[in-house]
Amino acid sequence: MIKTIFLDIDGTLRNSNKEITQKTKDVLKKCSSYGISTILCSGRSKEYAYKIALEACASKIVIASDGAEIYDFNNNKQLYMSHISNKTCEKIYNISKNYSVNMFIDTTNGQFTNDIERHSDTVNYAYNLKEIIQKNKILHIHFSSNNYESAKSFIENLKNIDNIKIGNNGNIFVFDNQYYIFVSTKISCKGLAIKKYCEMFHISKSETMSFGDELNDIEMFMQTSYSIAMKNANPLLKTYATDITLSNDEDGVAIYLENFLKTAKLT
Repeated sequence: MIKTIFLDIDGTLRNSNKEITQKTKDVLKKCSSYGISTILCSGRSKEYAYKIALEACASKIVIASDGAEIYDFNNNKQLYMSHISNKTCEKIYNISKNYSVNMFIDTTNGQFTNDIERHSDTVNYAYNLKEIIQKNKILHIHFSSNNYESAKSFIENLKNIDNIKIGNNGNIFVFDNQYYIFVSTKISCKGLAIKKYCEMFHISKSETMSFGDELNDIEMFMQTSYSIAMKNANPLLKTYATDITLSNDEDGVAIYLENFLKTAKLT
C-alpha cells in the first residue's frame, strides 16, 4: 500500500501558467482520504513550498531547498537540515560580485535576495547579503541572470570551490527566460531528504511514489518505489522512471493518481 507521495512543484504539480488545477487539488484531497500523505519536494524555499502546499491541499510537512531541509509547519519544527558553511558562502558571495548575477539565499530564517525586483511575500530583499550569510545557516543558494555569458563564466569559477555541489549536473538551468545556477552541500538532494523522512515516519520504500520532471528529481526517483516522470520531463530523468504520465499541462499528476487509486496497489 502506498503511504506517501512526493511531488515536485514546477513542471510537475503546476502547469506552464504556474497553476494547480482543480482536478489536481481534488485528487490530492482524495489521496488524503485514503490516508496517503502528499509531500511537496522542491528546490524552492520552505516558505514558498508551504504556500504551494496550502494551495494544493497537500501535507503541511515540506521538503525544500532541494532536500536541504524538511520542515513541519503543523508544529513549526525543523525535522532535518543540511547547510553550507558560512566561510564557503562568503567565498561564493565574493566571487558572485564579479558577475551579472542576482543571489537568492535559503536560510533557516527565510529566503533573501539582492534582487530588489524579485522580492515577494516569501522572498526578503536584503541590501547586504554578506551580513545575512554571517548571521544565518545557509541551506541552499541559487543565482539568476539574463546574461548567459556571465552566468557561464561564473559557474566555471564556482567549480573550483570545494565542498559544494552545483545542481543540474553542474550546468546552467534555463527557466522563464532566465539562466539559473544552483548551489548546495555535496550531500544535499531530494533523495536523501526522502530517506530521512521515511526513517522518521517508519515508511518503507515499497510504500512510496514520486512525480518529477527535472534532473534534481533523479535521486528522488531512486529513493521511491514508484517513480513517475512527466511527459515534459528531461529525457535523462525518464530513464530512471518506472512509468511516464501526461505532461503538466495535461493534468498528468491528477490523471495518473486517479487511475492508480482504482488499482489494488492501494488496497
